[in-house]
Amino acid sequence: MTDLSLSKMKTIFNFIDKQSASRACLLVRFKFIWVCLFIVIDCLVVISTGVANPDILSDRPKKRYLFLLNQDTLTGSWGGVRSFLKDKGIEFGFIYTGEIFGNLRGGFSRGVEYLDNFDLLLSVDAEKFVSWKGASFLIYGLGNQGGSPSSHAGDHQTASNIDAPDTWKLYEAWYQQNFLGNRLSFLVGLHDLNSEFDAMETSALFINSSHGIGPDYSQSGQNGPSIFPTTSLAGRIRFRPRDYLYIQSAVYDGLPGDLDNSRSLSGKHF
Repeated sequence: MTDLSLSKMKTIFNFIDKQSASRACLLVRFKFIWVCLFIVIDCLVVISTGVANPDILSDRPKKRYLFLLNQDTLTGSWGGVRSFLKDKGIEFGFIYTGEIFGNLRGGFSRGVEYLDNFDLLLSVDAEKFVSWKGASFLIYGLGNQGGSPSSHAGDHQTASNIDAPDTWKLYEAWYQQNFLGNRLSFLVGLHDLNSEFDAMETSALFINSSHGIGPDYSQSGQNGPSIFPTTSLAGRIRFRPRDYLYIQSAVYDGLPGDLDNSRSLSGKHF
Protein backbone atom coordinates (compact mmCIF):
# COMPACT_ATOMS: atom_id res chain seq x y z
CA MET A 1 0.00 0.00 0.00
CA THR A 2 1.46 3.36 -1.00
CA ASP A 3 1.90 6.40 1.22
CA LEU A 4 -0.68 8.20 -0.93
CA SER A 5 -3.31 5.52 -0.23
CA LEU A 6 -2.58 5.67 3.49
CA SER A 7 -2.92 9.43 3.38
CA LYS A 8 -6.30 9.16 1.65
CA MET A 9 -7.52 6.60 4.22
CA LYS A 10 -6.43 8.84 7.08
CA THR A 11 -8.30 11.75 5.50
CA ILE A 12 -11.47 9.64 5.14
CA PHE A 13 -11.33 8.38 8.73
CA ASN A 14 -10.68 11.89 10.00
CA PHE A 15 -13.72 13.08 8.05
CA ILE A 16 -15.86 10.28 9.51
CA ASP A 17 -14.63 11.07 13.02
CA LYS A 18 -15.45 14.74 12.52
CA GLN A 19 -18.94 13.85 11.28
CA SER A 20 -19.53 11.52 14.25
CA ALA A 21 -18.26 14.14 16.66
CA SER A 22 -20.47 16.76 15.01
CA ARG A 23 -23.55 14.52 15.29
CA ALA A 24 -22.73 13.67 18.90
CA CYS A 25 -22.32 17.37 19.66
CA LEU A 26 -25.69 18.18 18.03
CA LEU A 27 -27.34 15.32 19.96
CA VAL A 28 -25.90 16.60 23.25
CA ARG A 29 -27.07 20.11 22.46
CA PHE A 30 -30.52 18.79 21.53
CA LYS A 31 -30.78 16.83 24.78
CA PHE A 32 -29.53 19.83 26.75
CA ILE A 33 -32.23 22.05 25.20
CA TRP A 34 -34.94 19.51 26.04
CA VAL A 35 -33.68 19.16 29.62
CA CYS A 36 -33.80 22.95 30.03
CA LEU A 37 -37.29 23.02 28.51
CA PHE A 38 -38.56 20.33 30.89
CA ILE A 39 -37.07 22.20 33.86
CA VAL A 40 -38.91 25.37 32.81
CA ILE A 41 -42.18 23.42 32.34
CA ASP A 42 -41.79 21.77 35.75
CA CYS A 43 -41.25 25.18 37.35
CA LEU A 44 -44.37 26.54 35.63
CA VAL A 45 -46.38 23.52 36.79
CA VAL A 46 -45.23 24.01 40.37
CA ILE A 47 -46.06 27.71 40.21
CA SER A 48 -49.47 27.13 38.62
CA THR A 49 -50.26 24.41 41.17
CA GLY A 50 -49.39 26.73 44.00
CA VAL A 51 -51.55 29.49 42.56
CA ALA A 52 -54.53 27.33 41.58
CA ASN A 53 -54.60 25.25 44.78
CA PRO A 54 -55.96 27.26 47.74
CA ASP A 55 -54.11 24.99 50.17
CA ILE A 56 -50.77 26.08 48.71
CA LEU A 57 -49.52 29.64 49.07
CA SER A 58 -52.92 30.53 50.55
CA ASP A 59 -51.45 33.47 52.45
CA ARG A 60 -50.19 35.16 49.30
CA PRO A 61 -52.32 37.55 47.21
CA LYS A 62 -53.39 36.44 43.73
CA LYS A 63 -51.51 38.06 40.85
CA ARG A 64 -53.55 39.68 38.08
CA TYR A 65 -51.22 38.44 35.35
CA LEU A 66 -51.91 34.85 36.50
CA PHE A 67 -55.69 35.22 36.17
CA LEU A 68 -55.92 32.25 33.77
CA LEU A 69 -54.61 29.99 36.54
CA ASN A 70 -57.19 31.28 39.01
CA GLN A 71 -60.27 30.19 37.02
CA ASP A 72 -61.74 26.82 36.12
CA THR A 73 -61.99 27.51 32.37
CA LEU A 74 -59.88 29.47 29.88
CA THR A 75 -62.70 31.80 28.80
CA GLY A 76 -64.08 32.32 32.29
CA SER A 77 -67.76 32.49 33.21
CA TRP A 78 -68.79 34.75 30.25
CA GLY A 79 -70.04 37.42 32.62
CA GLY A 80 -72.19 34.91 34.49
CA VAL A 81 -73.84 33.47 31.35
CA ARG A 82 -71.89 30.23 31.57
CA SER A 83 -72.85 29.67 35.21
CA PHE A 84 -76.48 30.45 34.38
CA LEU A 85 -76.54 27.91 31.54
CA LYS A 86 -74.84 25.29 33.72
CA ASP A 87 -77.56 25.70 36.35
CA LYS A 88 -80.07 25.10 33.54
CA GLY A 89 -78.28 21.89 32.52
CA ILE A 90 -76.38 23.19 29.48
CA GLU A 91 -72.59 22.94 29.39
CA PHE A 92 -70.09 23.81 26.65
CA GLY A 93 -66.56 22.48 26.30
CA PHE A 94 -63.63 23.27 24.02
CA ILE A 95 -60.34 21.38 24.24
CA TYR A 96 -57.30 21.97 22.03
CA THR A 97 -54.39 19.53 21.98
CA GLY A 98 -51.19 20.12 20.01
CA GLU A 99 -48.20 17.78 19.71
CA ILE A 100 -44.77 17.85 18.09
CA PHE A 101 -43.05 14.58 17.19
CA GLY A 102 -39.62 14.10 15.69
CA ASN A 103 -38.01 10.90 14.43
CA LEU A 104 -34.24 11.37 14.69
CA ARG A 105 -33.10 7.88 13.84
CA GLY A 106 -34.49 4.59 12.51
CA GLY A 107 -37.97 3.96 11.19
CA PHE A 108 -38.95 4.87 7.63
CA SER A 109 -37.46 8.36 7.54
CA ARG A 110 -36.30 11.29 9.63
CA GLY A 111 -38.61 14.20 10.13
CA VAL A 112 -40.64 16.39 12.48
CA GLU A 113 -44.45 16.63 12.44
CA TYR A 114 -46.93 18.89 14.22
CA LEU A 115 -50.50 17.70 14.69
CA ASP A 116 -53.46 18.97 16.67
CA ASN A 117 -56.92 18.01 17.82
CA PHE A 118 -60.04 20.10 18.53
CA ASP A 119 -62.84 18.82 20.75
CA LEU A 120 -66.12 20.78 20.77
CA LEU A 121 -68.72 19.49 23.22
CA LEU A 122 -72.26 20.39 24.13
CA SER A 123 -73.98 18.41 26.90
CA VAL A 124 -77.58 18.89 28.02
CA ASP A 125 -79.10 17.64 31.25
CA ALA A 126 -82.73 17.52 30.09
CA GLU A 127 -84.00 17.08 33.65
CA LYS A 128 -82.65 20.51 34.59
CA PHE A 129 -83.41 22.07 31.22
CA VAL A 130 -87.00 20.94 30.52
CA SER A 131 -87.83 18.74 33.55
CA TRP A 132 -87.37 15.57 31.46
CA LYS A 133 -86.42 13.20 34.25
CA GLY A 134 -83.35 11.02 33.68
CA ALA A 135 -82.67 12.27 30.12
CA SER A 136 -79.42 13.70 28.79
CA PHE A 137 -77.89 14.52 25.39
CA LEU A 138 -74.37 14.95 24.03
CA ILE A 139 -73.15 16.51 20.79
CA TYR A 140 -69.42 16.19 20.13
CA GLY A 141 -67.58 17.78 17.21
CA LEU A 142 -64.05 16.69 16.31
CA GLY A 143 -61.37 18.39 14.23
CA ASN A 144 -57.92 17.08 13.30
CA GLN A 145 -55.07 18.66 11.33
CA GLY A 146 -51.36 18.16 10.83
CA GLY A 147 -48.91 15.47 9.85
CA SER A 148 -48.56 11.88 10.99
CA PRO A 149 -45.55 10.89 13.14
CA SER A 150 -46.16 7.28 12.13
CA SER A 151 -45.29 8.14 8.52
CA HIS A 152 -41.69 8.51 9.77
CA ALA A 153 -41.63 5.97 12.61
CA GLY A 154 -43.46 3.18 10.77
CA ASP A 155 -45.23 1.97 13.92
CA HIS A 156 -48.38 -0.13 13.72
CA GLN A 157 -50.45 1.35 16.57
CA THR A 158 -49.54 5.02 15.90
CA ALA A 159 -47.18 7.00 18.12
CA SER A 160 -49.80 9.66 18.88
CA ASN A 161 -53.33 9.00 20.07
CA ILE A 162 -54.62 12.05 18.13
CA ASP A 163 -53.13 10.94 14.79
CA ALA A 164 -56.01 11.09 12.27
CA PRO A 165 -56.87 12.30 8.74
CA ASP A 166 -57.35 16.06 8.37
CA THR A 167 -61.08 16.67 8.73
CA TRP A 168 -63.90 18.08 10.84
CA LYS A 169 -66.76 15.75 11.69
CA LEU A 170 -69.61 14.96 14.03
CA TYR A 171 -67.91 12.51 16.36
CA GLU A 172 -70.64 11.68 18.87
CA ALA A 173 -74.33 12.49 19.12
CA TRP A 174 -76.38 10.43 21.53
CA TYR A 175 -79.39 10.41 23.84
CA GLN A 176 -79.32 8.65 27.23
CA GLN A 177 -82.24 7.80 29.48
CA ASN A 178 -81.86 6.73 33.11
CA PHE A 179 -84.38 4.85 35.24
CA LEU A 180 -84.67 3.43 38.77
CA GLY A 181 -82.63 6.17 40.41
CA ASN A 182 -79.95 6.02 37.67
CA ARG A 183 -79.39 2.29 38.20
CA LEU A 184 -80.71 1.42 34.73
CA SER A 185 -79.52 3.32 31.65
CA PHE A 186 -80.24 3.19 27.91
CA LEU A 187 -78.18 5.04 25.29
CA VAL A 188 -78.62 5.35 21.53
CA GLY A 189 -76.81 7.33 18.83
CA LEU A 190 -73.28 7.91 17.52
CA HIS A 191 -71.13 6.57 20.35
CA ASP A 192 -67.44 5.99 21.04
CA LEU A 193 -67.03 2.38 22.18
CA ASN A 194 -63.78 3.22 23.99
CA SER A 195 -65.49 5.81 26.18
CA GLU A 196 -67.15 2.99 28.15
CA PHE A 197 -65.57 -0.30 27.02
CA ASP A 198 -61.91 -1.33 27.38
CA ALA A 199 -61.23 2.09 28.90
CA MET A 200 -58.51 2.71 31.50
CA GLU A 201 -58.23 5.97 33.44
CA THR A 202 -54.45 5.61 33.70
CA SER A 203 -54.10 5.56 29.89
CA ALA A 204 -55.05 9.24 29.82
CA LEU A 205 -51.62 10.01 31.28
CA PHE A 206 -49.89 8.85 28.08
CA ILE A 207 -49.98 10.07 24.49
CA ASN A 208 -49.08 6.80 22.75
CA SER A 209 -52.14 4.97 21.45
CA SER A 210 -50.82 1.62 22.71
CA HIS A 211 -51.77 2.69 26.26
CA GLY A 212 -55.41 3.11 25.25
CA ILE A 213 -57.74 0.55 23.72
CA GLY A 214 -56.15 -2.85 23.08
CA PRO A 215 -55.15 -3.96 19.56
CA ASP A 216 -57.64 -6.83 19.77
CA TYR A 217 -60.30 -4.10 19.44
CA SER A 218 -58.53 -1.30 17.58
CA GLN A 219 -57.18 -3.50 14.75
CA SER A 220 -60.44 -5.37 14.14
CA GLY A 221 -62.92 -4.91 11.30
CA GLN A 222 -62.57 -3.35 7.85
CA ASN A 223 -62.38 0.20 9.19
CA GLY A 224 -61.76 -0.46 12.87
CA PRO A 225 -64.46 -0.40 15.57
CA SER A 226 -66.49 2.61 16.67
CA ILE A 227 -63.56 4.53 18.21
CA PHE A 228 -61.46 7.61 17.45
CA PRO A 229 -61.50 9.12 14.90
CA THR A 230 -64.73 7.63 13.44
CA THR A 231 -67.72 6.33 15.37
CA SER A 232 -70.89 4.52 14.34
CA LEU A 233 -74.49 4.13 15.44
CA ALA A 234 -74.91 2.16 18.64
CA GLY A 235 -77.30 1.09 21.35
CA ARG A 236 -76.07 0.49 24.90
CA ILE A 237 -77.74 -0.78 28.09
CA ARG A 238 -76.24 -0.62 31.58
CA PHE A 239 -77.48 -1.93 34.92
CA ARG A 240 -75.91 -1.00 38.26
CA PRO A 241 -77.21 -3.29 41.03
CA ARG A 242 -74.69 -1.87 43.51
CA ASP A 243 -72.75 1.39 43.65
CA TYR A 244 -69.50 -0.52 43.10
CA LEU A 245 -70.80 -2.88 40.38
CA TYR A 246 -72.35 -2.43 36.95
CA ILE A 247 -73.10 -4.67 33.96
CA GLN A 248 -73.37 -3.26 30.45
CA SER A 249 -73.74 -4.44 26.88
CA ALA A 250 -73.90 -2.69 23.51
CA VAL A 251 -74.52 -3.24 19.80
CA TYR A 252 -72.54 -1.19 17.22
CA ASP A 253 -72.53 -0.81 13.46
CA GLY A 254 -69.52 -2.93 12.49
CA LEU A 255 -68.31 -0.60 9.73
CA PRO A 256 -67.89 3.01 10.93
CA GLY A 257 -67.38 5.76 8.37
CA ASP A 258 -66.65 5.35 4.68
CA LEU A 259 -63.95 3.00 3.39
CA ASP A 260 -63.59 5.07 0.22
CA ASN A 261 -63.15 8.39 2.02
CA SER A 262 -61.38 8.61 5.39
CA ARG A 263 -62.16 12.36 5.56
CA SER A 264 -65.93 11.96 5.19
CA LEU A 265 -68.11 13.65 7.79
CA SER A 266 -70.26 10.59 8.28
CA GLY A 267 -69.98 7.94 5.57
CA LYS A 268 -72.27 5.35 4.09
CA HIS A 269 -72.86 3.69 7.46
CA PHE A 270 -73.80 6.85 9.41
